[in-house]
Amino acid sequence: METVCEFIKPHYTKAGAGAYPPMINPSKFMDAKELRTLQDKELNNGRLAMIGMMGFSIATIIPGSVPMLP
Repeated sequence: METVCEFIKPHYTKAGAGAYPPMINPSKFMDAKELRTLQDKELNNGRLAMIGMMGFSIATIIPGSVPMLP
C-alpha cells in the first residue's frame, strides 16, 4: 500500500492535495467534526510516541536518568 501511494501524482503530502491518498480518504464517510476528532487523536498519539522514544533514548545515553527503566 505504501508503494502504491507514493506513485500517486500529485503526491498526497504536497500542498493543495488532500491529507490522505484518494483510495483511503476517510472524510468521504464522516462529517468534519468527526474527522477533526480522529485527526486530533492521531496527533496526540504521535506526540506520546515521540515522548516515549525520547525516554528510551535518554535512558540509553544517561543510565539511571529514567527511574522506571532499569
